[in-house]
Amino acid sequence: MLIYGLMIAAFSVKPLCSPANFDQTIGSLVQYDQELIVRAIFEQYGDDTRSLSAPIDEKLPRKKRLEIELERALQADAHFDTLLDSLVVLDNREEWKNAISTLRRNVLLEERKATNPWVNATWVNFTGNDKSIVAAIDEFLIREADADRVDRYQAFIARADGNAQLCKEHETKVMKRWAAFEDILMPYEEHWQLSMYPQLDSGDTIHQFYAWAIVNLSDQTKVDAIQQQYLLWETLHRNKNNAVVSDVRKARRTMHFDPWSNGCGFVSSQENQVKNKLLIASAEIDELNRNSLNAMLKMCNEEERDAYLTQRNESQ
Repeated sequence: MLIYGLMIAAFSVKPLCSPANFDQTIGSLVQYDQELIVRAIFEQYGDDTRSLSAPIDEKLPRKKRLEIELERALQADAHFDTLLDSLVVLDNREEWKNAISTLRRNVLLEERKATNPWVNATWVNFTGNDKSIVAAIDEFLIREADADRVDRYQAFIARADGNAQLCKEHETKVMKRWAAFEDILMPYEEHWQLSMYPQLDSGDTIHQFYAWAIVNLSDQTKVDAIQQQYLLWETLHRNKNNAVVSDVRKARRTMHFDPWSNGCGFVSSQENQVKNKLLIASAEIDELNRNSLNAMLKMCNEEERDAYLTQRNESQ
């Protein structure tokens, strides 16, 4: 069932279920005898949200504009809740209920990503296809998403008003929720770590060179030597990244601030020490990556190095 032709609010309004969101999660499950009522429900949702897209006067003080954005976000959330409530009573199939849960999860997590003073303290959209994780995240979102939205916007407003202390109070509550969300996902940390800690170094350049070497180098002795260098790098890189994760996690959980985000715009001396420590760690990881790649490239002859560098440049 395609509903791309329906008009809804501008995408700047969050949370918002777009036609694409809807079709990707619910559309294929709509049965023939449900099409008219489902279309009517979504059309009503479009009518309800359309008024929220009116431009906000840029001449207004930033604090006032943010207050209007918060009010619109609360209205958009209420309309989204109504949409979900209207859909859930239409069908008792398990896959229908699961699709509605997926729609809620996708829309709310996308909203949080778009309106968050602490852009690097994310709630990652990951379930591991584990029913217990899915249920725990859905319960968490139902319980916490509304309060988290208010705290995020109130932090924006407090910062615009120059009230760093009030902003910090909201940051504390947001970081506590982040920790609770991470606890749910902890059994699958290796799968989401780079998403929950988005400034963590991925080491892609080293991984890509190693993959290239295995495929393109014919000298097995050379490949084995590169593999040894790669394994050494992998161990050192993992240890350094784990130390970074530990420091960021500690900052968020015990100091209740995100050292990777500007957030409230005020940094205490203790928080600044954490930020500086992470900057040093980042520089050390960059140096490790650079030295390791150079060491592996030196194991190749000039023709092989040129072939790799040409392929890398073409793919960028």
